[in-house]
Amino acid sequence: MRLSFKEWVSFVLVALLGLGLWYKFAYPQFSVVDLRFDKRQAVEKAKWYLESIGAKVAGYSIAVVFNSTELADTYLQKTLGPEGREKFIKQQGYELFFWRVRFFKELQKEEYALEISSKSGKILSFNHFIEDIEARPTLEKEAAKKKAENFLVNVCKISLDDFDFHRESVSRYDKRIDYSFSWEKKGVYVPWKSGLGGAKLLSGVTVSGDEIKGFHLGAMDIPEHFRRHIDKQSVLGEYLSRFSYLLFITLIVLSMVTVLRRRQSVIMQISKKWYVGLAIFLSTLNVTGIFNNFQQVLNN
Repeated sequence: MRLSFKEWVSFVLVALLGLGLWYKFAYPQFSVVDLRFDKRQAVEKAKWYLESIGAKVAGYSIAVVFNSTELADTYLQKTLGPEGREKFIKQQGYELFFWRVRFFKELQKEEYALEISSKSGKILSFNHFIEDIEARPTLEKEAAKKKAENFLVNVCKISLDDFDFHRESVSRYDKRIDYSFSWEKKGVYVPWKSGLGGAKLLSGVTVSGDEIKGFHLGAMDIPEHFRRHIDKQSVLGEYLSRFSYLLFITLIVLSMVTVLRRRQSVIMQISKKWYVGLAIFLSTLNVTGIFNNFQQVLNN
């Protein structure tokens, strides 16, 4: 059965409309993707850092995924627009995209996770996850803060003159005390709505005894009101997604019923091989997609 000229024109118009919508809503996110630092280099950089701090990761499994700070990206597009977002990224050196490298062992809590810029290879964050009962030497708060400051200045090459102290927190465990400190970059504030807060760029360090247990550089602190706004939209999106899924299942069932009723017709006999081939092709794509997301499963 051939498509008429009008049907072909309608098909092309719908395709162009879909391309236009993708360009408007999705392309701005990908237009600033920079992959100069690839997956292999990210793993090497992660191993180098772990070796530099004396971490023993022999026998650990490694999972790597390409990721982005999606909430921050959405926030910048909502508040500054696509052009303002790109300007902010360039001016502040903000990193939207990164490789997340995870070193882990099955059934073991202790693991290491690093986020490495796909643009520059800079380590954006590091976390050493350990058991709550793991022991560490006890430091006084001021000594821990001084250790955090020295780490940012000497290792991360950050000038604290460009930052204001933001927050400190203390986590007490049975055999150790973890201190977390963060600093806010001066002159950076992206307001959400009048009186509803704004975004800031924070760098912070977590100190546990003699160890720098974690750090993050230039992370965006999103206002709570915006998070709630996104949560509400996500709930609506979830309802629409479920409705579309139910509609999809309904169409599949109706299609199956139609095929079974007309299985002896000439058209069905002629086109059967084509549809079987199409089904095999789509099934292959789905299976490939599952394997392609395997690293993402390991990183969760």
